Amino acid sequence: MKIVNEYPPNYKDICKAFDIKDREGIIFTYGDTVYYPQGGELAQHLKVHEATHVQQQKAMGAKEWWDKYLVDPEFRLQQELQAYRAQYGIIKKIRNWREQEWLISAISADLASEMYGNVITKAEARALITKPKGKK
Repeated sequence: MKIVNEYPPNYKDICKAFDIKDREGIIFTYGDTVYYPQGGELAQHLKVHEATHVQQQKAMGAKEWWDKYLVDPEFRLQQELQAYRAQYGIIKKIRNWREQEWLISAISADLASEMYGNVITKAEARALITKPKGKK
């Protein structure tokens, strides 16, 4: 997985689908490359999140994944939920409980945000992200 300080090749399409122009710190994955336009070091939990998207796109094809991601809210939710669960798993291993609480609140808010289409509430996002594996 490469990390570059650029915008992804489909940035114009992303901007058409989502209102992200003034948002700082957004990270994109296209294929095996993580695009972090603002630059800087990515925290381990963010790398885990983006590595999940690398695997998802590898399985489906990056262009096909993005084409579906941009128009299908349910697909987008499932893809992000998988990535946020992986992110939460590493957070639990490497952060103290206060940092865990702060980060789970932040990532739950992200998943419930306009950026992903407001498809669930923050409380629903938190419950889904923190749900133990194998539980429905």
